[in-house]
Amino acid sequence: MMIPDWLSVLLLSALPVTELRASLPLAVLYYGLDPVLATALALIGNAIPLALIFILFTPFLSWAKEHSVTLHRLIETHLKKLERTHGKKYHRWGALFLCVFVAVPLPGSGVWTASLLAVLFGMRPRLAVPAILLGMAVAAGIVVWASLYAHSF
Repeated sequence: MMIPDWLSVLLLSALPVTELRASLPLAVLYYGLDPVLATALALIGNAIPLALIFILFTPFLSWAKEHSVTLHRLIETHLKKLERTHGKKYHRWGALFLCVFVAVPLPGSGVWTASLLAVLFGMRPRLAVPAILLGMAVAAGIVVWASLYAHSF
């Protein structure tokens, strides 16, 4: 069974490594989707982990602590690394840091990481979610523009 192009874009946008940085060029350049439709699909797909992380990450961490020492240790190690790497910037700039962090479309600076940082630092969702969504929209614009026009330079 073949997965429809639109669904591929949506699902690829929800994955932690690819996010919309990979799904948008694929949608526009390979599948030939309209850039507006591709952007909408990528934004929806990329917003899925944002909601899931805010709702499920803390209960999942508690579950891992009780049921899998190895998994809990792995997660804690990753979270400590995130805190060392981004803690100062977050504490200085708050939601603005999350917005800019997501807006610059570089590997490791997407919605997954920003959402984890927001949960890790205890930021209220009413502050973090709009900042992350705005950064995601800016990143989408940059990636679509690059996909459409970068080859003309």
